[in-house]
Amino acid sequence: MTKASNGVLANTEAGKVAPASREPAAAPAPSKFVLTGVVEYRSGGRTIPDAGARILAFPTMQKPLKKLTSAGLKPGDEKGIDQLGMEGLTKLGGAATTADDKGHYSLPLPKEGAYWILVLSKNVTRPGPLALQLEEQKLHNYFADVPTLLGEKEFTLVIRRAMIGDDGVPASLTLTSMFTPAKP
Repeated sequence: MTKASNGVLANTEAGKVAPASREPAAAPAPSKFVLTGVVEYRSGGRTIPDAGARILAFPTMQKPLKKLTSAGLKPGDEKGIDQLGMEGLTKLGGAATTADDKGHYSLPLPKEGAYWILVLSKNVTRPGPLALQLEEQKLHNYFADVPTLLGEKEFTLVIRRAMIGDDGVPASLTLTSMFTPAKP
């Protein structure tokens, strides 16, 4: 028997159909901590949404046992066949999302704590070769091939802390990234 997408159990050998249990599946609890923001870039004096930009979050205090591959993490890779990097990021306690057509995103974070937030532009390339700053060198602690992950795209790397405020409510987490293409 196999479960069809409509919630009906189907006997694939005999073509018989039997009703599935009517009990709803337990949905995962929504995260208390959600990073929201916008990714944009400047072009011709205008601000344009960076649709398809990737936003990755990974805990600052936890390093992977085996460095993560970039598969499934780069802009445009989110629907690819190879999702090893995404699976590793999730196991590490991280998360990823893609900016929508207006450049907006909402990224639920698994738990309270400090996260590295890496924003990878979909539409803006760096003006020159990859030269990582001191903080950005920390990407090598997490990813097996940092140049492949970053590609030629512009990126932002910052820390945001998911926490409960003094009022007992999760603190607001936002990050707006603005990329400026290199002059031709």
